[in-house]
Amino acid sequence: MAAVNGGETYHDWLAKINQVYGHFAARPLEGDFHGEIDTSYAGSLKLSTVTTRNVNLYRTHQEIRGGNDAWFYTVFQLSGEASIEQDDRQVCLQSGDMTLIDASRPCSILWQLTSRQVSLLLPRQLLENQLRGSGIRVATRLDKSLPMVQLSQRLLQESMSSPQLSASESEAALDAMVCLLRPMLHQQDVQPSRREKQYQKIIRLIDDAIQEEHLRPEWLASETMTRSSRELATAGGSATTATSPPPLSSGSACRPESIVNAAAEVSVISYLLPVAPHHCC
Repeated sequence: MAAVNGGETYHDWLAKINQVYGHFAARPLEGDFHGEIDTSYAGSLKLSTVTTRNVNLYRTHQEIRGGNDAWFYTVFQLSGEASIEQDDRQVCLQSGDMTLIDASRPCSILWQLTSRQVSLLLPRQLLENQLRGSGIRVATRLDKSLPMVQLSQRLLQESMSSPQLSASESEAALDAMVCLLRPMLHQQDVQPSRREKQYQKIIRLIDDAIQEEHLRPEWLASETMTRSSRELATAGGSATTATSPPPLSSGSACRPESIVNAAAEVSVISYLLPVAPHHCC
């Protein structure tokens, strides 16, 4: 860990930032500068904790041309405040909040009072594949009160306290993070697919039971199948006075295998819960 307090060592801190995050420029603000950066790697997880104040870190097209833009920066605000700007959006993060920054576009991060945050490098291809070509909301404040933010924070803490994660476990943790972020970052510009609707049902189940002890992957799968079966029975009952309903198509979201597949995707919760193994099934 390198601690910096004013003077020439400011440049040492900026050099470390560039080494970890890619090319950035910066300007010190009035007042005493302080900066620390602690970097850790666990398999595919690339995490860095930055504690700083009185500095503006920014990235223009010039810095982007000279660096790697194959990432999104997933920012977790641990304490203090930070102001982040990208794509004409400006967001103020407070303790417990999250946001996403695209490394391929200009951005600005302003720290005035002492601030501490963790950044997780999220592979661009992994996130874009999950969102299936839809727009990704950057520089948007994800409030600490959101259940998916709380679960993401718990996943982050588990990952940071487990430096000996295997390659497969760290990849599972990244997949889990993307699954948790997807409903918050997805720009719903098109009609959701049947699979996406099923996924959203499971997310609502998690929201409703976030404080309950029975929140486990097995309960999610069972409860989702039960509710979908009720919906199917209700739909079938309402049609008894009319002609026979057409058979379900092979792509119907009410088919048991469809439900199980969706529940399995959300079983990333198993990574987060105390009795569960540290991998996604």
